[in-house]
Amino acid sequence: MGRSRERARRHRLARLGTGLFVFAGWLWLRLVAGHPVSWGIPAVPASMRDYLPALLLISRGVVEGKCNNEEFGLERAKQILLAPGRSAQEVCAAILDQVQQFMCARPIHNDVSALALVRAAAAKVATAS
Repeated sequence: MGRSRERARRHRLARLGTGLFVFAGWLWLRLVAGHPVSWGIPAVPASMRDYLPALLLISRGVVEGKCNNEEFGLERAKQILLAPGRSAQEVCAAILDQVQQFMCARPIHNDVSALALVRAAAAKVATAS
């Protein structure tokens, strides 16, 4: 029993080493070719930031919430997101409230969840006007 575990461990380490070797080669080629290497979320140019006031992630249960064969849809979620002066927490609460009011019955097997990121500058401008 001990030999098979040791053999499996060595096999996993060999696969990990191969993967790391391939990644290191890719990284080296990117650096030598002069391509930038960055980690995490890509940077948004300053000229585009005004067009991206918020980010909304919603589950299928929100989009596919039905009543009388009509879906809640992305357009309704987009209208709630783009309403001026709302914080991220208010956007999520509004979407979840609207979905529950829209649906004729509670969802059976689809989860209904939302995550919003709202730029503070966009929220301040919207509340100022």
